[in-house]
This record gives sequence, structure tokens and C-alpha cells, in this order.
Amino acid sequence: MNNKSQTEWFIGVVCIFLIGGIIGMASLPAFPGRFFVSGVVLSVIAVGGFSIIIKR
Repeated sequence: MNNKSQTEWFIGVVCIFLIGGIIGMASLPAFPGRFFVSGVVLSVIAVGGFSIIIKR
């Protein structure tokens, strides 16, 4: 990977994390850390799914 693609990948993961956090704030009941937990879960799912698509 070159430096530009690493930067784009990182920005994409951060955007997915933020989108997941916002979705979690809107849909989950109130508990400490729901923004972080839902952001991490969506990021892991998205990165894993994307890597499976790229390998095929």
C-alpha cells in the first residue's frame, strides 16, 4: 500500500465509525459508551466485509 491509499483507508474507517456511532445513539437505549461500541462494531463489520470482497 502506498501512503495515499493508507490515508484514504484510515479516513474511510473513521467515517464509518462516526456513522455507526450516530446510528447507535439514535437506535440503542442509553448506556455509557454506546457511541464507541456501535461505531467499533460497524467499523469491524465494514472492514471485514470489504476485505472479503477485495480478496475475491
